[in-house]
Amino acid sequence: MTKWLLLAGAIACEVTGSLSLQAASRFGISPWLALVVVGYATSFALLGLVLGRGVPVGVAYGIWGPPGSP
Repeated sequence: MTKWLLLAGAIACEVTGSLSLQAASRFGISPWLALVVVGYATSFALLGLVLGRGVPVGVAYGIWGPPGSP
């Protein structure tokens, strides 16, 4: 159960990082850039924990990745 909550947290952090990157390109770099870095770094750290708990890479990426990606 915990591994799926960690994966949900990784997804939320990646979405936050992506939205912050869009905001940084639109409104200027200042505080948005920090949120981009923290969002992506946390996302990859949580994804590493998920993989360390035994979730196969294909399953984790299939859930974490964008819809419609090959």
